[in-house]
Amino acid sequence: MANNTRFYAYVNYLKNSGGIGKTAREIAEWWIKEFPKKADEKRKESVQDLSGDKLVNQLVAEITGPYKPKLKNSGITVSGTRPTKFTFAPDEVAELPCSQAADKEKILEESLYPKLEEYLKSEGLGPKRIDEKSASNTKGPKGNRWLFPDMVAMQDLRADYDHHVVTLAKKMAEPKFLIWSFEVKISLSMSNVRESFFQAVSNSSWANYGYLVASEIYDDAMKELRILSNSHGIGVIILDKENPTESDIVIPAEINELDFDVLNRIAKQGGDFKEFIRDVAQKMAIEGC
Repeated sequence: MANNTRFYAYVNYLKNSGGIGKTAREIAEWWIKEFPKKADEKRKESVQDLSGDKLVNQLVAEITGPYKPKLKNSGITVSGTRPTKFTFAPDEVAELPCSQAADKEKILEESLYPKLEEYLKSEGLGPKRIDEKSASNTKGPKGNRWLFPDMVAMQDLRADYDHHVVTLAKKMAEPKFLIWSFEVKISLSMSNVRESFFQAVSNSSWANYGYLVASEIYDDAMKELRILSNSHGIGVIILDKENPTESDIVIPAEINELDFDVLNRIAKQGGDFKEFIRDVAQKMAIEGC
């Protein structure tokens, strides 16, 4: 998580630089000055000698190396001249006509689904992508957007149990599965955080665990998310696009009882979600739950 935090700090610094390009050394020196405690932690944790200016050199190597493609994917342009400068460029999505921008944003968002699936599998969950277009739509042009999550997952609570413990759990009517629900966004800023959060509330709060997922979250949006989550119980995941298994639950969701009325309402629309509920029901029947 430390690397992710440093990366987001770099992006925010560049976005707040008024379009003025910054060299990797300027970025590194700013970070050390802005976050002295974090800089000391990096020195102590490193197996290398990062005393004095050596830490600056290490950060510069990271920025011009593994961080460069990630910065480009976050709206940062990289000059071809020397010294290389990193400059925030307005997201090209905003320059497109509304219909094209929406299509491009959806394509970018859909590219995150396999990354989230990889992360969930690494955590022992069985994910399934929910395509709202697979279901009927009786609530208007955007009705399914507020009804269906982007992804759901089943958690087998007894996957590692001894078979005698499984038998005992069945006799005591202990729950076998938990259902998770996920709403995915490319990034969260103050311009979209509330709408995105309440979309997650609308289409994920019926589950045992409901989460809002994004590959980038700005600091002011994170503050807002903590306030909203405290009131509504929806959790937040930062998805690492480069290394999905390194993704983080930054705000844990509160566990809820399944809302079967909402489950029934969504399942009646058919499509991927109904298949998921059918699969869960069949697995529970096989397991004798």
